[in-house]
Amino acid sequence: MTRRALFLALLGLSLISPLSSSARAGKQADKTPAYTMRALYDGAGKRTSLAEQAPGQLLVVVVMKGTWCPVCVAQLQRLSKLRQQLDARHTRVVALTSEPPAKIAAAQKRIPFKLLNDPKHLVLQRLGLWRPRWNHAQPSIVVFDRCGKERRRVEGRAPAVRVERSLFRVLDELLREKHRCKLLTA
Repeated sequence: MTRRALFLALLGLSLISPLSSSARAGKQADKTPAYTMRALYDGAGKRTSLAEQAPGQLLVVVVMKGTWCPVCVAQLQRLSKLRQQLDARHTRVVALTSEPPAKIAAAQKRIPFKLLNDPKHLVLQRLGLWRPRWNHAQPSIVVFDRCGKERRRVEGRAPAVRVERSLFRVLDELLREKHRCKLLTA
């Protein structure tokens, strides 16, 4: 091998090496759990994560198509009537949508739980609930335990009474469990 060929080969390897290490770093970043991703914004525009919403508590995330969706809003209003039962189970409820902050701020008056915005759909994608074809999220209820692990999911339209019974059954089971975990934080 000539000196020139050897020099070009080494130069090529030195250029490729940093790219491959940054690609590996990118793949590691992609493994951040949806629970701890700081890709959400509250009504005041403050960056946050699901983990910050209910540290050490059970968390129920109601994923909405948007604040324009009457079924989604009705589901949240129905859950608000069960707020005492949820509070007794040390459970926090938040709503998640990809709508712009201005629409969320206007809708917050009608919606009894904290609304969070996922403008780049990062958390929704990580949860597998973003539907790019329709440009909105799959309506769902996702339950996280006190350690931040997803424990139950109901997607799409389901009769509200069945969802509530199932939800409270899951919450009661999670409360009976002894959790030995390191709390996930952002």
